[in-house]
Amino acid sequence: MASRVFVLRVFRFFASFLILLLTLELGLRVQQWAGPFYDLEFDFLEEQTSYLSNVLNHVPARSLETILEDAAIFGEHAGMRYMVRYNSDGIRLNGLRPKPTPDREDVTTILFLGDSFTQGYDDENTLPHRTWEHLKGLFPESRLQILNAGVSSYSPAILIPLAQQLLPLYRPDIVVVVIDETDLGDDYIRYEHLIRRNLAGDVVAVQASPPAIEFLAGFRRIQSHSLYMVRVAHKLYHTRVHLPSFEAGYRAWYSEFDVLRFSSDRNQDIAERYATEIAVFRRNLFELGRVLKESLPDVGRALFVRHPHLGHLRGQDDPRRWNNLVSRTLEVVVEEVEIPYYNTETDMRIAFGSQPERYFWNGDMHFNFRGVSEYGRLLAARMAPMLAKMEATNESRDED
Repeated sequence: MASRVFVLRVFRFFASFLILLLTLELGLRVQQWAGPFYDLEFDFLEEQTSYLSNVLNHVPARSLETILEDAAIFGEHAGMRYMVRYNSDGIRLNGLRPKPTPDREDVTTILFLGDSFTQGYDDENTLPHRTWEHLKGLFPESRLQILNAGVSSYSPAILIPLAQQLLPLYRPDIVVVVIDETDLGDDYIRYEHLIRRNLAGDVVAVQASPPAIEFLAGFRRIQSHSLYMVRVAHKLYHTRVHLPSFEAGYRAWYSEFDVLRFSSDRNQDIAERYATEIAVFRRNLFELGRVLKESLPDVGRALFVRHPHLGHLRGQDDPRRWNNLVSRTLEVVVEEVEIPYYNTETDMRIAFGSQPERYFWNGDMHFNFRGVSEYGRLLAARMAPMLAKMEATNESRDED
């Protein structure tokens, strides 16, 4: 009798446990269907497949909320919130302008390539948008489409495959490449070990950083489990334990490098000391220039733009001054590929006057809203002859 009671209790225990598991599994599936409140299907992976391949590291977040938090840096703008949105091609969407449309023959399309200086802030305060505003003032009858493909930390290495992707799709009339001191370090430190080249040595892809790949690969592994209960356990471990440890290890490696150390070195032998880094930067710039030259109908429709940092404009008065490695390398490259070049430093010295710090965030290397607007004005003035010449050519062709 006692043994029968024991067996019955064991049976009830396992039956209750099984019912609990089935209820949990059903509950997880219902919440996934109704919400989800805790995602266990990871549909976002379908849009991120290129991160797990050698295709192209250009999949910026489709929607990202940003907050200007530090009052010491952003002053009266601290606390400002805005959304940065991209379309499926990686072109930033701007609510103040029409949505970007590929291959439009009825408009003049200008494509901007660059990093955070190009990406900008809210819809109003970006270099491409401010340039568009000033160009519209100069050419009120022109139909201009501005494409902002700027993403934080992008540099020539990744702009090469990006240009190869976007140029055939959007067929821009003018391409503007924005370069600054961070690009030399980003090219060598951030991307060189991720570049994939063909037999000719040309860049064909730049892989995502290891943490990004590990993040997605982990979710792929979780997705392979059919039971949602198992997915919950694996997701919790992946996001709470494994990824923080993996990212900490990668940051520890990466923190040893300063992407600005090359440009802030004031020693006399910097050309020899950083010969390898400069060679990588120069090679990527040259290849990017070649891609533009081969893709555009007229080499005069490409423009390399280089801007200074506050230390350049302050000169001897700034404790962290900058050398001319980037500008000197860029000058050599544009002469070789015969692409127009605009070094904004001289014009910014004049426009910013004796207090250039008014055009930068306090303690941050980026231009503030006032600086972005002035940058856009200078760039529009430099681009005006290009646009006028292009439109005159188009009118002449139409008359013929």
